[in-house]
Amino acid sequence: MASPLGAQNQNQNQHQLSNQVGTQSTQSTQQAARVPDLADQIREDDEEAPDLSAVPEIETGRIWEQRSTKEILMGILKAKKAEYAVALLASTDGSVQGEMLIVKSVVIHGAKLVDPDLSGYEALKVMLAIPHGTYTLLDVSDYVDQAQQLEQGLNVRITPLANALPNLPDSVDDLMGASNISRIRSKGPVDLETEQVPVKPPKSQTSLREKLPSTKILVLSGLTVLALIMMLVVLFTR
Repeated sequence: MASPLGAQNQNQNQHQLSNQVGTQSTQSTQQAARVPDLADQIREDDEEAPDLSAVPEIETGRIWEQRSTKEILMGILKAKKAEYAVALLASTDGSVQGEMLIVKSVVIHGAKLVDPDLSGYEALKVMLAIPHGTYTLLDVSDYVDQAQQLEQGLNVRITPLANALPNLPDSVDDLMGASNISRIRSKGPVDLETEQVPVKPPKSQTSLREKLPSTKILVLSGLTVLALIMMLVVLFTR
């Protein structure tokens, strides 16, 4: 028969074990509930990031070999789903997290990294160099004020940017210069057409007979013959 002291110790051990299991279960549930999505993660890491919790999501997906950042940019350009959009990009290892403002699905007006604190074209280059990660495209057409901090006047067009990937130039000027050269080369040499000066045919010298109407010619011929006859008559009468 067990002693009262032993039973009491056994009850205490069971109670402590039950509390530990309950605590671990609660912590696991809280951690699972707090797994943030990409937008939430960027907002938590950057205190100055705009509140995009109510912004509708256009699409989300993976960045990998079969869908690189180049294909993602060309898809945004082709789909043209939003007047103003914010693209959130993050690498799988979490070393790169950033966002860019896209206007009319054609021009990137600004870009910003969470860490390190980098913005503009340099931030854009880092984000587009992500080999593996995730991206989310948000429609901020009705929430432009919340994305105003991304407006930097960058004005980088998506087409030359995507065409230059994965080897982006050092500066925006170099990117636009390379774009202009590529556009000129694609058109090929320009064939200059020499102006053809019309040559007027030489004026033919028309005789008096060609210029006068046929009726006048007959009259003149008749008068000439009559004059000859009269001259002959005069000569013979003498």
